[in-house]
Amino acid sequence: MSGPQTSPAWAGWIITSAVSAYREDRGRLLRFAIVGVGVAALYAGLFLGFRRWLDVEAALASIIAFAIAVTIQYVAQSLWTFRRPLSVPKQAGRFTTVVGVGAMVSTAITGWIGPALNAPDTVSVAFVVILLPIVNYLSFRLWVFRATEIQDPEHYPEHYPEHYTEEFTQEYTGDFTEDNGVPPR
Repeated sequence: MSGPQTSPAWAGWIITSAVSAYREDRGRLLRFAIVGVGVAALYAGLFLGFRRWLDVEAALASIIAFAIAVTIQYVAQSLWTFRRPLSVPKQAGRFTTVVGVGAMVSTAITGWIGPALNAPDTVSVAFVVILLPIVNYLSFRLWVFRATEIQDPEHYPEHYPEHYTEEFTQEYTGDFTEDNGVPPR
């Protein structure tokens, strides 16, 4: 006898969080999507350019294109999407972690899980293309760019040079509670 099927609790949390984030911050979500599409196009263009015009081996072309695209993604997501400074070491480390885990998940789904399930490549890729942006946005919003580290001038004085206007400082210190629910220290 089998009972009703229930989804795992984390799946409900992910969906609820995604809907909540969308409702709260459509502008940021749009900026995130624009950066994501732009970086994906940049990666594809670089990879194909390295392969076709410079005759670079596929794996090396992918690594170089990925490194360039991810660097530009960090700059754009930091400064434009989430409006955070670039030079916060913990933020950069968290970004690298999320991108690295995403690359491993993508490889696992398209390289091992999809083939093991006899799923067509298009299904595996479609799953990755839908899953990773959702997980990345939530990870960036709730963890990577939560920005609690940059609120304290004693720990990160480089974010508070004297020439910054009060308005600029307020942009990076005054809106965290409404941005992501993390109260200032």
